[in-house]
Amino acid sequence: MRNSRHTMTAALAAVLIVAGESAHPLADGWKIQLQGAKALASSYAGRSVLTDDATAVWFNPAAMTELTGRTTLTAGAPLITYQLLFRDSGSHSVLGQPVQGASTQDGGTTAVVPSMYVVRRINDRVRFGFGFNAPYGLGTDYGESWSGRYHATETTLRVFNLNPSVATRLGDHVSVAFGFDLQHSTAILANMIDFGSFGSAAGLPLVPQGHDGRVKFDGRDWAVGWNAGLFLKPRSGLRVGAAFRSEIEHVLHGPADFTVPTEAAPLTGGGKVFTDTVANVTLPMPAELSVSASQRVADDWTLLADVTWTRWSSFRALSVHFDNPLQPPVQQDANWDDVARVAAGVRTRISRRWELITGVAQEFVPVPDATRNARLPEADHTWLSGGASYASDGRWTLDVHVSHLITPDAPIRLTDPAAGQMLGTVHWRLTVAGVSATWRF
Repeated sequence: MRNSRHTMTAALAAVLIVAGESAHPLADGWKIQLQGAKALASSYAGRSVLTDDATAVWFNPAAMTELTGRTTLTAGAPLITYQLLFRDSGSHSVLGQPVQGASTQDGGTTAVVPSMYVVRRINDRVRFGFGFNAPYGLGTDYGESWSGRYHATETTLRVFNLNPSVATRLGDHVSVAFGFDLQHSTAILANMIDFGSFGSAAGLPLVPQGHDGRVKFDGRDWAVGWNAGLFLKPRSGLRVGAAFRSEIEHVLHGPADFTVPTEAAPLTGGGKVFTDTVANVTLPMPAELSVSASQRVADDWTLLADVTWTRWSSFRALSVHFDNPLQPPVQQDANWDDVARVAAGVRTRISRRWELITGVAQEFVPVPDATRNARLPEADHTWLSGGASYASDGRWTLDVHVSHLITPDAPIRLTDPAAGQMLGTVHWRLTVAGVSATWRF
């Protein structure tokens, strides 16, 4: 019985680490880069100098001073469709046996990401803006029968952001802005537990991989941060912008529910462990600095550029704490890196009403090879984007865009004492398309 308790305790700590893993994003950690159609069309090149619509609230609130209408409203909801294909190459259970289940599994999902921004002209120098968007999140769902089910099944992270901001023009060529970010986060993190292997190792009559249980965490939190912007017009045709957002730490709090097969009940120590409790999972929404420029090179041609730096190094480890005192806090190393995203694009006006936009970006992700897992199997990737903008009589504008990400295979070599060894590769196939509309009144 003593060996059983030791096996159970070691398995518990490792299982809870797996249950607390971070959610799977669109790109760059768990950031979602889907805040404006016009910016998406250029792969976010020139994002901090966009003055065409109310998305300036998010990209650089100082640029709001360039909006001349009394009220400008922009809304959109791009659609993400992606395949996240895992191919197993010899994963093993905690007992060293080949893992049963589908060896090729698609964990991708389809999602709509809404956003809305409004800018109000207070006077000639001052603008007030308000934005609603979902800057972090997305998810994966591999199902409960694939070969990696002990590492991950369902993962969902949603962060909604409310962003009031104020901008003022200091002179003809300089504007500054300041704002707040009020965020609400929710997360669902689940994986299966191989009670069959644990019980078999403890001498119980259980079949390895034949008596699966499950753990599911469902948490939420509110958190607050701030942002600031600078907008410059050094000379005719040249615009330069810089926007900064502070780190916002979310401590998601909610139930961690365990499902234990009846035959595996002895592994719970009489209901002391592997039992429902409350957990806290800490996730940072990282600090970000974006610097952009646009240069008009002809009457109908404008070049765009952007460099965005993200401080993901603040995510050193994932900490999980539990209300049940018999379940000690656990920690999983992340050791993420600070990363940069570089983009270039061009806009050309082909008529009084129509404008075409295109851009390319190289995005570097923060996840080291050593800590890549099934929930977050990212690798560096390239954006290719294009779109068109149609302006009516000055009262409204319609923007359409499409972006495709070119991604290499991402290897996974992850060993966990509760989930076994995962060996394989993950490949992304991701496309984003959408429409946004801007009204001026």
